[in-house]
Amino acid sequence: MKKFLGIFLALFGLFVSSFANEQFSFVGGFKTEAFKASAVFGKTNKAIIFTDNGEGMIDQIQLIGAYDTTGKVKREFWQGYYRTRLRVIVDGEVSVDGTIYNLCGLGSDFNKDSDFENVIFTTPLFSKTGLYSGITFNFKIPYYKSIVVELVRDARDVGKVGLLWGMVKSAKLINIKIGDITLPKGAKFHAITRKQNCKKGDQLEIFSTQKAGVLAGINMSGQGSKFDWVEGCLRAFVGNDNANCIMLSSGLEDYLGGAFGYNVGVRQFNSWGCTYKQMKKAPFTLCGYRNHFNDSVSWNRGGFKVSLRWGDQNKPHWNLNSIDDFAGQKKDPGEGTLVATAFYYDWE
Repeated sequence: MKKFLGIFLALFGLFVSSFANEQFSFVGGFKTEAFKASAVFGKTNKAIIFTDNGEGMIDQIQLIGAYDTTGKVKREFWQGYYRTRLRVIVDGEVSVDGTIYNLCGLGSDFNKDSDFENVIFTTPLFSKTGLYSGITFNFKIPYYKSIVVELVRDARDVGKVGLLWGMVKSAKLINIKIGDITLPKGAKFHAITRKQNCKKGDQLEIFSTQKAGVLAGINMSGQGSKFDWVEGCLRAFVGNDNANCIMLSSGLEDYLGGAFGYNVGVRQFNSWGCTYKQMKKAPFTLCGYRNHFNDSVSWNRGGFKVSLRWGDQNKPHWNLNSIDDFAGQKKDPGEGTLVATAFYYDWE
């Protein structure tokens, strides 16, 4: 009996030791940089908040700040928070470049931060859990040689109050999945914002690549002189063929999860959502986000791009799988501005 007990305890001890080593290996597999200071920016417009050399993966960038709302009087701690740019340089190349609000689906420079005060949501790519800030980015950014994460203030805010709290977390490089698709090693992440003034027939090229890849999500915001600009459809073009396309939506509000101008109001969900709309008078404004973790969009090498048209055909039985000269278009969509941020990975 004693012999059996001794063998049991030895095996149990081996199991515990093995489990502890696995746990320790996991716990030892990440690195963080936390910051809480009023002198991060100082008199400059840029603050480097994380650097690393070697191989790894950023899986969290948390940016708390903006306003202190714990007292009776709201105090602004970080002036220009929403228009501060987040830039990530991976292996010497820009991987992420956009304002904090652009990257979180919260409109563009034609919006005010108060437009999103009570907008609270979480998605696989980002979340907003505070009245004006409390923004966390969870898109996974692999790096193979080096990485630099920096915040760049708008020129209007340089020298102003810049008190911020935050955390950047880097983990061991593991398999990254978008929906059911596992990315190969060597995949690069991109989150780049594009802006364009538009009129009838114009298209905003949201992103393009010659490499194989997968789309993680797109944030969209726009403002126009007429309501009809939101009829614009998203199209994907494969293999450098600009004549034929694959439809990604039958209208912008459809792509962002709405129906008939968001007749249930402003709502946010895991896969898609509207964060702001003003559709009663000019300028007609719509902002929102969409991710593709539940409906994969992937492509092979040889050319792939996604564009959004400013306004589109809006009549029964129209074949949207083509680009025409607006023949038969009854309503002019007017003029305005489109802003898009695409999140995607590509690889050789």
